[in-house]
Amino acid sequence: MDEVLFQSLWPNPSVGFSFQPSIGASSGILMSWDRNVVEVWSTSRLPHVLVIRGRVIQTGREFIIANVYAPCDTAAKQYLWDTLLPIVIHNNNANLCLCGDFNSVRSIEERKGWGTIFRQHDSDIFNKFIDDGFFGGFADQWEIIHLVSR
Repeated sequence: MDEVLFQSLWPNPSVGFSFQPSIGASSGILMSWDRNVVEVWSTSRLPHVLVIRGRVIQTGREFIIANVYAPCDTAAKQYLWDTLLPIVIHNNNANLCLCGDFNSVRSIEERKGWGTIFRQHDSDIFNKFIDDGFFGGFADQWEIIHLVSR
């Protein structure tokens, strides 16, 4: 997505954006923000992830937002979690938002849909990512966030 197309969709000049082109069947990842509210310092495009870093202008509070569109392949998921873990752990006390479509569940009870298959190994590597990352000591917060995302 280029500036011209984005401006035709959202003609407000104070809105910034970053786009991660599609990988496989995904349509890509688009993130937008109001430049009057947040100052975005950097954008990183990683396989299956778009990361923005910046600060909230009014409070000065720094943030990192990682928008994920996880692959379905188990090996690719493992690579994704391994890539995200340093971002999660070394966030320099910035507010961190990890959002998107993880294409993973923590247990078979979370699996929804008739045509879906539960893969224990996918669940195991997702749980390891959560345990090793910022949710390690915050199981209650993970449950709250996860319930909201359903």
